[in-house]
Amino acid sequence: MKRSVDELRNLNTISWSNLGNQSIVSLARLPALRKAVFELPSDFPTYIERLPPHSPTMKPTFSRLRILGITHRDFASVTALLNNFEFHLMEDVRITSHYTSPSTSMQGFFAALASSSSHKTIRCITVYDELRGLGPDLTRFELGFYELRPLLQFEMLTYLNLRFVGLIILEDATLLKMADAWPHITSLHLNGRGPWHPGSHINPLTFIKVLERCPKLDELNVPMDFSAVDYVDFDPWLLDDLRNQDRKRAELSLLWLGPYIAVHPHAVAKFLAAVLPRLADIKMLAHNSSDPVACVQSWTQTEHIYRNICYEQRKANFGKDNIAPVSGEEPSLSWARRRKKG
Repeated sequence: MKRSVDELRNLNTISWSNLGNQSIVSLARLPALRKAVFELPSDFPTYIERLPPHSPTMKPTFSRLRILGITHRDFASVTALLNNFEFHLMEDVRITSHYTSPSTSMQGFFAALASSSSHKTIRCITVYDELRGLGPDLTRFELGFYELRPLLQFEMLTYLNLRFVGLIILEDATLLKMADAWPHITSLHLNGRGPWHPGSHINPLTFIKVLERCPKLDELNVPMDFSAVDYVDFDPWLLDDLRNQDRKRAELSLLWLGPYIAVHPHAVAKFLAAVLPRLADIKMLAHNSSDPVACVQSWTQTEHIYRNICYEQRKANFGKDNIAPVSGEEPSLSWARRRKKG
């Protein structure tokens, strides 16, 4: 297979499940290769280490590669590939694991990705572990700011989706650093459907700041702590960052919220309607709660009030928007969908 790969000088796309170590190294020399999707053998690090020092085999890089898709057995193999080759033009990297050991250190992988790729070209990063959520027999590892920090160097990032066995520790300071590092981000999914570390929480004021710092943001998942707005007479307009209506703020179409139980659902709904008045699709992850039944009941009521508030605001602003309401329409996502299409 190595010889046949070397001869494919004009190949620009390859998708192969079992290339073998020699063929994978040979891919680096193909001058026209723009997209490569393959399975990385678990012994790839050993193969690389056994190559003679200063071997000509290691000199070429993936000089034109834009999209890299890898399935693997452990992150050590991916890290070895990134540490030994350079991807100067790579825009989209997709890493999928079928066999990941939950004790694997992710920090080394993120650091290798940051050192081997251009910080100005990477736009999409997807890391997906199919073993996530298999049961209590798997020891979960934790990911905090230290492990995720190398990713902050990708200043043009627009899409990040991390889903794996590890528990992500997400706090206000970490999320704000991400927002400052990625002003062009449109989709930010950090274990999009959970779980997060039990101590993770984002306060509503931080949420507003993220929407202002990332005006293109369309999809976000955060474990929100609504305790600051959880009393019946709460007025969201008292928040300084919310009161200033001249500020440009992202209008999400999808928001995943961590589990919570609202003592006063109306207060939470009023806050969400003030921040996201265009009726976003907001989902609450009750299955990660210690009391999922109470979470579902609380969110069902909150969501109903939120939709009604957005619907009433839409009717009140009908003349300003110059958009005629549909006869008999109930509060639903149809408003948001028509706005997106328009």
